[in-house]
Amino acid sequence: MADVKFSGGTMKKHLISVLSLHGWLCIAGMLLLCTCFNPLNNNKGETTLSITLPGASSGTNRAAWNPTSFIYEVSGIGPGGQNFNRDDLIGGQTVTVSVAPGQWQLRLLAKAPSTPPGECEADSGWQACTVIARQNNRANMPMRFCSTTYITDYLNDVGGTLTAPASLRLALELDDTAWGALFTAIDIAGVYVDLDLSACTRASGPVSSGLGSTGEFNPDSTSPTGKDKIISLILPEAANVIVGSFGPQTFHHFSNLMEVKTGNGITVIGQHAFDNTTNDLDSLTSVIFGDSVHTIEFYAFECVPLVSLTLPNSLYSIGTDAFSRNNNLTSLTIPNSVITIGDNAFFSNIHLQSVTIGSSVNSIGALAFSTCDITSIVIPDSVTSIGAGAFDANSSLTSVTIGADVTLAVLPTPSFPGDLDFVYTTTHLKQAGTYTTLDGVSWSKQP
Repeated sequence: MADVKFSGGTMKKHLISVLSLHGWLCIAGMLLLCTCFNPLNNNKGETTLSITLPGASSGTNRAAWNPTSFIYEVSGIGPGGQNFNRDDLIGGQTVTVSVAPGQWQLRLLAKAPSTPPGECEADSGWQACTVIARQNNRANMPMRFCSTTYITDYLNDVGGTLTAPASLRLALELDDTAWGALFTAIDIAGVYVDLDLSACTRASGPVSSGLGSTGEFNPDSTSPTGKDKIISLILPEAANVIVGSFGPQTFHHFSNLMEVKTGNGITVIGQHAFDNTTNDLDSLTSVIFGDSVHTIEFYAFECVPLVSLTLPNSLYSIGTDAFSRNNNLTSLTIPNSVITIGDNAFFSNIHLQSVTIGSSVNSIGALAFSTCDITSIVIPDSVTSIGAGAFDANSSLTSVTIGADVTLAVLPTPSFPGDLDFVYTTTHLKQAGTYTTLDGVSWSKQP
């Protein structure tokens, strides 16, 4: 076992002091664990690891609110089978451990007197730390709420505005009860929040809101409670599908949501998930997709004012109207993984000038890029069909490079502006090449 020393207070068995959770949650934006050096505290050349518990009387962990009497448990697993575990720790203490240098895994738990055995109120999870030899290494361990009991108290104390929201990190089982209690707590506090659900787990059965047992994530479009306080959202790693909707969009009522990160579990984004035709999501300008997303269903991001769009290399299907009616995008790259671009997929992206289509796309749907501002386009050889009006109403389009034997709509609604469909299909018998125009009407094939 590693040797453990304590400073900043006296440890007594089962002694509980009033602590602040502000310290260990306000550093959530920092590195999960950081290593630094403090030779003044280590003049013997020993290798030590120091962990300062939340609730210190000064510094970054200064007590700022007192929800209850908390006790802490800290554990470590290191190289060569070395380990330590200490519980009944008082907030504000610094636990200093003599350890072997190398990679360690650390975990910090917080409990209240009423917390049932085997449970906790907050948990850092196992986090990696690199311990440097002959230095005093310090670890900061941001924690996640494991219950909703103290969320309102925490938010009331730390505050949160539209421009400086509170950081709220959770590790809950997201059944209907927990989901409802979470947003009730946020609503009561009235504080704007950056909400991190990445460590949350699935419920034991189906849910109407939260995260179901098969991985379906449903934020519940029927209840507005607390939804308007969410500024950014990280979805659970345990989720695999954002459920679709044929009524209000899945993220109805999230009226101040600015950014969404899908995480690395989501594979399907359901129909109308972020549909903004009701202007609920006028603030949503950023969506960061994980590398697991393979399907974006119809109307998923219709009218969402994204300022940039990076599609994942795992994506193979873009549904009908998936990103239609966007007034901000100016450039777009379709990854090589994509096979199908649906009808109206990027219809009326009025400022979209530059589009790169990946090498695996085989079909481009009707009106897919209609009413954009594309100046030139290269259709990869993998494409076999282009739907009616796919590139119609692009008044700046002057150059199209296309492979052989592509099926175009021709009549009654051509795939391209002017007479390009006719020139390519009839005049040049679907010959590959670059076709250009000076007036947007008459096209000719370049030698």
